[in-house]
Amino acid sequence: MKILEIARQIHDRIPAEKIDPANYISTDNMKPWFGGYEPGTTVPSGTLTSYQAGDILLSNIRPYFRKTWLATHDGGCNADVLCIRANESQCVPEYLYYVFCTNGFVEDYLKGSKGAKMPRGDINRLLNYEIRLPEKADQLRIAGLHGTNLSFAS
Repeated sequence: MKILEIARQIHDRIPAEKIDPANYISTDNMKPWFGGYEPGTTVPSGTLTSYQAGDILLSNIRPYFRKTWLATHDGGCNADVLCIRANESQCVPEYLYYVFCTNGFVEDYLKGSKGAKMPRGDINRLLNYEIRLPEKADQLRIAGLHGTNLSFAS
């Protein structure tokens, strides 16, 4: 199954003035190797991509740094951060985040990067990446959430 069958890229916008610096995500304050993010100190003007708890944020610049975070709260991110939202009726967000953290996904995503100094990932390659989608109970087990009450369900 392709990721685009169970998730979508979010393009919803939010005015920057509605975002607290602690909830602003950019490629600069995301930590490498799936390390989350450091709270920001400022927010640029204009509009940002609006993200929600349970969304997966990926730095689209220099994807080899593996800056990927499973959002624990709502906020805003800049245009260099991809926001992916799982269709929770089919896929547990934590499972999709787990997929994005695997070497197989990262290596495939890197193959589609373009540019020399600051390569960018290819969103179409990401969305067309083939994954195995087990039953939800198995998704939870694989993501390490045995019996956990999901906090992202609407």
